[in-house]
Amino acid sequence: MRNLLLLLILICCAVACDAQSKNNLRQNIINQNTYSGQQTRPANGNPGDGPLRPTGMGAVSPKDSTDKSGTTPTSSTNTTKKSGDNVIRIGIILPFEAQSTSEKIYNAMSDKEGTKNEGLKIKEHVQEALDFNEGLKYALSTHTVKLPVEIYTFDSQNNDSVVQELVKNDTLKICDIIIGPTTSNQAKTVAAYCKKNGIINIQPFVASKAFSSENPYLVRFMPTIDAHLQKEYEMVTDSFDEANIVIMTTKRERDISAAKQLDTLFKNYNDINTHKLKYSFFNISDSTVLVAKRSLSYYLVPKERNVIMMTCYDEPVVNSHLRTIKENVTVFGMPTWIEAEQIRADYLNKAEPYFTDNYYVDTSRSQVKDFVSGYTNTNSQHPSRFSYLGYDAMTYLTVIFNKYGKSIKQGFDNESYDGLGFSFHISPVIRNSKTSGEPVVNYYTNTAMHLFQVSDYHVLLVR
Repeated sequence: MRNLLLLLILICCAVACDAQSKNNLRQNIINQNTYSGQQTRPANGNPGDGPLRPTGMGAVSPKDSTDKSGTTPTSSTNTTKKSGDNVIRIGIILPFEAQSTSEKIYNAMSDKEGTKNEGLKIKEHVQEALDFNEGLKYALSTHTVKLPVEIYTFDSQNNDSVVQELVKNDTLKICDIIIGPTTSNQAKTVAAYCKKNGIINIQPFVASKAFSSENPYLVRFMPTIDAHLQKEYEMVTDSFDEANIVIMTTKRERDISAAKQLDTLFKNYNDINTHKLKYSFFNISDSTVLVAKRSLSYYLVPKERNVIMMTCYDEPVVNSHLRTIKENVTVFGMPTWIEAEQIRADYLNKAEPYFTDNYYVDTSRSQVKDFVSGYTNTNSQHPSRFSYLGYDAMTYLTVIFNKYGKSIKQGFDNESYDGLGFSFHISPVIRNSKTSGEPVVNYYTNTAMHLFQVSDYHVLLVR
């Protein structure tokens, strides 16, 4: 059932993409859905008349929704944005790779003897895109939306050139919101396009700050590294303010940038507080200092609590330091550590490091159980991390649509959302303009973050 569902979705995508190939626009719109005045349906099947509920309670298709699979801008899509209308139009740019993926699934399902099915694997980024899209559509099918919502789905094919051509497509200009894409280069292209055309660009996948420059239309649902470091900084100042704090980094730009951010946070703390933190900063790769001062042991204080803020993404380097951690040392690591393939589990367990992530599901909550049940019945598989991301992102947006209509940025300014797997606390990042020197919005960012700790080979939620 799951493979059949995927096949149907991807064949529709592939047919539409193929229809556009004559115009070199294979990445054009591959699916259009309209959701209008939807009714939330509780588990008992009765239409819900109350306010929007932030939980999934069984998925059914709303009676007045329409689904136009495979529509294209040249056939049935009006590419002129109607000024003053109440329709919210959302473009979604994700790497479905519809043509190749549908062929793989079709071949596997046609193999009655099962000789080929054993090797069938959908690419990871394709699976993530499908899961996100399914979570998003499930949210729309289970929540009341007061305004009509039109969804336009595009296949980026995970290709920078395709996305560069896609932004030349007039269909995108009618959108009020564009969600995606999933890579830094593609996100940069779409962010620039949205800034130029006054379209809100929501990025749930890319955390890089490299292309953020005075773009008030860029809304980062994926928190940047600043949110991760802020969470660890708060834990240290709350619980380890008497400890000997060591910021340890390497010469890699990604590492040292994070270390400098922590250094600034601690410096600012000492500037405004009577109690001063004891902290030091060192770079293990700095050849301009004595060898002894490039060693972690040089900065540790015996018989005192030592806190190491290790801003290092290099897994072998992390391994080499985690295996030497002493009992009186507390480690704060990077958000990538827990999923790292080369960092040894026994070293992590021994060091019991703290780390951050913006994803957490409390499976004991009744709302989560209802969502898992409804989503699984609808999609024939359990929700993944990206299913939760799509669901929570769309649920948050429906809250804003219902309360603020098309004044979407006003909603980001005033509404926070704590979801089933992800939370969204959106704040503007203010910077002085490079031209006028006046304060301007550089972008909007999500500051919601969780802190975890590894203990006894388990990952525990701390705050």
